[in-house]
Amino acid sequence: MKKAFVIFIVLFVSCKQNVKFNKAEWVIIGDCNTHPNREKMLIDLTENHKLKGLTYQQLIEKIGEPERNVSNTNGVYYEIVTDYEMDIDPVYVKNLEFEYNKDSIITDFKISEYKHGTEIQK
Repeated sequence: MKKAFVIFIVLFVSCKQNVKFNKAEWVIIGDCNTHPNREKMLIDLTENHKLKGLTYQQLIEKIGEPERNVSNTNGVYYEIVTDYEMDIDPVYVKNLEFEYNKDSIITDFKISEYKHGTEIQK
């Protein structure tokens, strides 16, 4: 009985966390300049939508304006999660980063995570 309950909870939480990508929901900005819906849509966006091969302009049309350029590269990123806890500096950051070539074609993307400023290696 306990095992069935645990399985139910795991399935319920995992189903609730992964939802289909929707640009209107993706671009919503919540309290403290956060993006409350992005993490729930991240898996669907990266696994079920063509992102590589898009032009930079097509990427913007598909998912909106990026937050910033990636330092020292031909790249941009979209903030997924930024957790400040009780600090002024973020203690955890998750971004969706895109690289593009000289013709502004998306060549690669990755999900990067940082804890206390240090990248978490997967």
